[in-house]
Amino acid sequence: MKTLKKHFNIVHDMLCGPNSSGFRYDDNNKCVNAEKPVWDDYLKSHKDAQKIKGKWFPYYRELYIVFGTDRATGKDDETPIDVIEELNMEAHENQSKNNVDDFARGINAIMEFMQTSKVGNTSDNNLNKKRKMASDNTEDFICEIIKDFAAMISSKVEASSERLSLAIEDANVNDQKCARKAQGNCGH
Repeated sequence: MKTLKKHFNIVHDMLCGPNSSGFRYDDNNKCVNAEKPVWDDYLKSHKDAQKIKGKWFPYYRELYIVFGTDRATGKDDETPIDVIEELNMEAHENQSKNNVDDFARGINAIMEFMQTSKVGNTSDNNLNKKRKMASDNTEDFICEIIKDFAAMISSKVEASSERLSLAIEDANVNDQKCARKAQGNCGH
């Protein structure tokens, strides 16, 4: 399997890689064809392709289905600095999540306080009026906090959705380009 994948990668690079000009996959003879100067020039920088020259490779199309998208392109590679930045962002997001949890606990405590303050039954009208004003102010305060929290969550979801959409679009474009190039180089 390892050898088969290695040979597939060599053929695929000849047909779809950056130096693929002049190479074609011959479906009738099941091999890679090119003019002699193209082969000679390519073999100068790709010594491992020598074993493919003039050889029968009948399962290229089937192997493309199996291995075609399982190739490192370097497009999404990360440096150690990128990894550290990503870890820092995750730590920041975790801290934000902890802040949200703390916020929820605070809301629950306020709601409990409001419930217990409403349960108390006194005959003093002034005390009841003060509690009602405090309760109204607390409810307004909670509403403002919830609105701010909803706006923050909305902006985070929107930003994440945008990044995900761009990544999916980029992946689809790259898949289509490679498929068109493979079809063009393979006589389709």
